[in-house]
Amino acid sequence: MTVKALKKPSLFWIIYGAAVLLIVAAVVTGLCLLSDYLEAYEASQPIHSAEKVYEEYFVTEKYVDAMALAGFETGEFETRETAALILAAKKEGKVLSYYATGADEETASYNVVFADQSEPQAPADFEGDASSELAVQSIPSTKIATIRLKRSAEEGKWGFKGWEFDSLEMFLKPTESVKFTVPSTSSVTVNGKAVAASYLVESAPHRFNEFLPEGVEGITLNTYEITGLFTKPVLTCTDKNGLEQTLTLNEESGIVEASLNYDATLLETYGQRMLTGMQEYAKYMQDDGSLYEVRKYFDTASMFYRNIYENPSYFVWTHQGYYFKDEYVGEFYAFDENTFVCHVSFGHYLKLAGREDYHDPMDFMVFARKKGNNFYIYDRILL
Repeated sequence: MTVKALKKPSLFWIIYGAAVLLIVAAVVTGLCLLSDYLEAYEASQPIHSAEKVYEEYFVTEKYVDAMALAGFETGEFETRETAALILAAKKEGKVLSYYATGADEETASYNVVFADQSEPQAPADFEGDASSELAVQSIPSTKIATIRLKRSAEEGKWGFKGWEFDSLEMFLKPTESVKFTVPSTSSVTVNGKAVAASYLVESAPHRFNEFLPEGVEGITLNTYEITGLFTKPVLTCTDKNGLEQTLTLNEESGIVEASLNYDATLLETYGQRMLTGMQEYAKYMQDDGSLYEVRKYFDTASMFYRNIYENPSYFVWTHQGYYFKDEYVGEFYAFDENTFVCHVSFGHYLKLAGREDYHDPMDFMVFARKKGNNFYIYDRILL
């Protein structure tokens, strides 16, 4: 059996094969280098650093941490947690998003927004690509933060410098405020924190003060105003004795006002006396009573009593009797142990022959002071 010897490949094919292998290796190496270069370039883009902040604080709704990072502060009556609740409320029905707002060689910034719709849709009059960033920016939205980046000092692969976090700015404006008027002897808290004198905007005497005897301390009304609140505040007010006072919004002025705390003991002890005294006064002014009865309840040294005594009763209606209805007495407030004011009202009806009874409404704030062992009326305010 004869064995044939193998032919050696020609030099051409050896050179050709080697060339192909070298070219393939060069292409593969080049592609690997290009891929590495592109990856390094992509990694050096600012969007990745912005996305990290965006996802860490906003996607996870860590608004309190975001505010801390931004150095965002609230006023003394609220906390970052309070402001975070406002952000959470603003997000209802919105979609969280972010987009680039500008960049140069050293800085870049991104806005974080609550957008009105989930799918970016440019307005009908938008000229350009509806999916472009400009179109996305034109969607109605509420800006809540701006992420700012700066160029990193360290070089990465291929000499590319990356980006690092620089600062965060939160956009949350307080829209609430409160103004309230309380007696100067009262203590007020807003959201559980005592209100300092620095918030005082006005002090004025109570209208009762001008009816007080000399030496009796009246009521000073202090008005405070607090602005820069994110939510409607919770107010509490206590009087000088530590008793809670009722707070009511004056719809006309927009000011919250504290009521006076009334003395139930004075009402029980002197309520009927004050009512009877003012009814004796009403009877006397219509010639149905006597000055002797009036004197039992009035301070005869007061100007009020003198006016009663000197009044010639010009406005007496001719009538055949009288009666009282809808009697009320209450709201006793003690200025000191010898002086108080109270509210007295009733309907004074005069019986007229052949006609409907005449109604003379009586509504007063009545002032009384102590003489001896009893209290006597010395002035009034007609309401």
